[in-house]
Amino acid sequence: MQSMSRQASWLGTLLGVLNAGLIVGLAIGLVGSLLKISSNHFINYGLIHLALLALKHVINQTVLGLSILLVGLFGCYKVLRIRSDSAKNRFAWLAVVVVLAAIGRLVIDWYAVPIATIPVWIRRTVEELVQLLRGQSSLTHFLNYLRNRIAAGSLLIAIVMAIGVVAWLMRRIDLIGMLRRWQRLCCLRLFFPLLIAVGLINLAVWIDHSINKPQGYNVILIGIDTWRADHVSSFGYKHLTMPNVDDLASQGFRFINAYSTTSWTLPSFLSILTSLYQSSHGVISSEYKLAPSHITLAEILRNEGYVTAGFISGTYLKRTFGFDQGFDKYEEAVTSAQLIKTYDDITSPKITSLVDSWIRSNRKRTFFVFAHYWDPHFDYIPPAPFDTIFDPDYEGNIDGRNFLSSPKVNANMDPQDLNHIISLYDGELRWTDLHLGHLFDSLRHLGILDKTIIVIVGDHGEEFFEHGGKGHRNTLYNEVIHVPIILRLPKTPAPQVLKAPVSTVDIVPTLLDLLGIKPPGKFDGRSLVPLMKQPSMEMANQPDRAIYAELSDFLSCLIKGRWKIIYDSKANSWELYDIVNDFNETTNLAEAMPDTLSVLKTSLLKWLKSQEQLHPQRSRARYNPETRRQLKALGYVQ
Repeated sequence: MQSMSRQASWLGTLLGVLNAGLIVGLAIGLVGSLLKISSNHFINYGLIHLALLALKHVINQTVLGLSILLVGLFGCYKVLRIRSDSAKNRFAWLAVVVVLAAIGRLVIDWYAVPIATIPVWIRRTVEELVQLLRGQSSLTHFLNYLRNRIAAGSLLIAIVMAIGVVAWLMRRIDLIGMLRRWQRLCCLRLFFPLLIAVGLINLAVWIDHSINKPQGYNVILIGIDTWRADHVSSFGYKHLTMPNVDDLASQGFRFINAYSTTSWTLPSFLSILTSLYQSSHGVISSEYKLAPSHITLAEILRNEGYVTAGFISGTYLKRTFGFDQGFDKYEEAVTSAQLIKTYDDITSPKITSLVDSWIRSNRKRTFFVFAHYWDPHFDYIPPAPFDTIFDPDYEGNIDGRNFLSSPKVNANMDPQDLNHIISLYDGELRWTDLHLGHLFDSLRHLGILDKTIIVIVGDHGEEFFEHGGKGHRNTLYNEVIHVPIILRLPKTPAPQVLKAPVSTVDIVPTLLDLLGIKPPGKFDGRSLVPLMKQPSMEMANQPDRAIYAELSDFLSCLIKGRWKIIYDSKANSWELYDIVNDFNETTNLAEAMPDTLSVLKTSLLKWLKSQEQLHPQRSRARYNPETRRQLKALGYVQ
């Protein structure tokens, strides 16, 4: 009888522990989900289904996590066999501190308020204060900065204060006595109702998801890193670099005058996925990540019932920078920094395998896939036979390794050596195309190619000394911002080559237009569907269309009709080019055509001023040790 009594007491205590996990987890989950819904502006954007998914996810995470944590603490308590009430009380308070620390960790993870940023906040605040005292910034700017910093750190401050309050209460409250009274009063009365409440939340989301099944096409967005438009044979290049992509392009639309929003990966792909210029989404350097308040294509489609997945192979597309917003699955196929000696990671087979495997598992659902291919990025070390396919007779000693750092690769190098470097770059494109061909063949074999919209786009190009430099992220000339956009629809009446200037920010509104989804927010891009429907009228449909690109916070350009201007605010210099007759930008017409420059200059300055007034929300990027090692190994950070 005594044994049964002890067993009943043990089970009652365990049930009380689970009850505490349910109550605390549900309360924290509700608050956390509401904060997430609010910070992501789901209600403002009308993304109700996504808000329900956030509610379910956060509540499940907190209830399950805290229940497991409390049961673990309860197990430790039973194993330790603590006898005295004072020891029990100390253990109970230790458990409270552990739970608070766990909750704090969850909050920090949810809202990216890492302790590691405190020194950065202090340093930046001192810098801003010094600028204010020197008259280099206004009081309004400093107060806005201070308000943003306080807002960003408020959750962290609240956690620290909560732990301090607990430490103060530990000396004054008999926690064990309170827990016993809690168990008697609330255990049986609240446990099952709360369990049913959590179950009903999950059931409601499941019913909503079942009703909200999309009926449209699948979408695959393929981003190819460092992809120049003038190195694609179907765009007029002399070498057959991408036969499989060319074949796909021959069945769809080729935008041969498409431009990236910048000349490096991080802000460019964010612009592709959000339809916002970099000054609109605010990520102008690797110091920042995409703020949750900016909506992505993945979030929009997930709200419509799509199952979403992203597969990336470059460090700048990691979760660190907010790229995982809206994805059910986001896999980072990035080789460890410890294995990267230069930029010689080979990723195309890995990405193709991951994408193909996931699509096979989800082919009966309507899906959105974002696949990022890294291999065309320097260094240029394509596997055989792609290392010799475009320059088989080369006998020199230059290879594609250490492209940026090698002094042998310079503007005065032998033309044959430079041609070999470019041929290795073309070999990387051909290698990537081989694996894209495998993916396209798999889609045909699965019978879903004609149920899928496919977009292929480059994030930026590459310079091979056309303007004296190499690589990218240095200029806004056409070799680094002129990129391909290829769009294949399940039912394309005839292949079309469209010459009107377009931007990579046009991809999201175009896809939403094709899918019949109303845009939930304001985009910088516009739908290209009107051009696709009436290609003969493409130039007439957008006579005043201006295309913009930016680099950091000082370099910008405007493309309008046949004209392109580039403005360097640091040097206060202007360049003007007639890109119809001088696409390679060899002759600066700024002095020769001052009237034309004046008109375009006024337009660009007006746009830049409007962008400065946006004050986009920005979040600090938080590098984990592995990401920092990768960026350091690649030369991106010191």
